[in-house]
Amino acid sequence: MNTPVDSFGMPLCTCSTAPRFGGDYTQLLNFLESVERLAQPLGLSDKDIIKYALKYTAPNERELLQYYEGNTYEDFANSALFTYPECGIQCRYTRPTSVISAIPLAPLEAPHKAPPVGAPQQQEHAQDQPVAAVMAPTCEICETLPLPIMASGYFALL
Repeated sequence: MNTPVDSFGMPLCTCSTAPRFGGDYTQLLNFLESVERLAQPLGLSDKDIIKYALKYTAPNERELLQYYEGNTYEDFANSALFTYPECGIQCRYTRPTSVISAIPLAPLEAPHKAPPVGAPQQQEHAQDQPVAAVMAPTCEICETLPLPIMASGYFALL
């Protein structure tokens, strides 16, 4: 099936194979890499790649990203990652080294060190997992002391 493209060779934003970013920060890095991988074989400038990244972004998210004023796509991508602190402070964008295929791109998976949430516990590692210390609630009793009674008014001054 042929993908409809514009005059630069990039997929139309209405096309199902065009990369999209709708605000899910877990997909931001994949989105940024997908846009650049599509643009690399076409020889687009960094400013053009930035324009396409904004074009493929949902309107609400585009408002956050359009304030970038630099000239390189790598700096734009790092600015976008910085906009979403959930991505992690140490997350930095680096340009893809080679173009494997243009369309469609398989999502790039980040390496995970921990099993997914809700995954069954692995029996061989059950002993290695730390056990949380049990803390019993403590009851603190605070005694209140009565305040001294002070006379007020005219007689207190005498």
